[in-house]
Amino acid sequence: MRPPIADALNLQPLPGEGGWYRRTWETAGTSAIYYYLAPGETSAWHILRCAELWLWHSGDPLALHLGGSGSEPALAETVLLGPDLSRGQRPQGLVPADVWQSAESAGDQGTLVTCVCSPAYTDADFRLA
Repeated sequence: MRPPIADALNLQPLPGEGGWYRRTWETAGTSAIYYYLAPGETSAWHILRCAELWLWHSGDPLALHLGGSGSEPALAETVLLGPDLSRGQRPQGLVPADVWQSAESAGDQGTLVTCVCSPAYTDADFRLA
C-alpha cells in the first residue's frame, strides 16, 4: 500500500532494501535521498562502501542498527534517531563506510529521514546481506 507521504514527496519503492525513497541531490562527492519507512517496514541489512549520515525529520523515532564490518551482519549497536534528546534520541546518526546497517521505524506513524552518502552513492557500493 502506497503511504500518503510517498505521493506528497514523489517517493518510489526502494527495491531490495525496502522503504520508499527519492534522490534529492547529487554531486561527484555527495548524494542525498529522502527515505521513508512505514510502520512495520524495515531497511534490510546492507553494507555501503561510502559513509552514510542519517538525518531524522518527522514521524516516529528510527532504530538504526549497526552490524559491524565482518562478512555478515552481527548487531553491535543501535542508535535511536528522533526528537526526544532526554530519552537518548539523536537527530542524526553516522554509519561509517563498510559497516553493516539496518533500520526500522519505532512506532505506528512511520519515519521520514534524509540519508547523505559521501562519496556519492552508486549501485556498485551497495550489497545486501
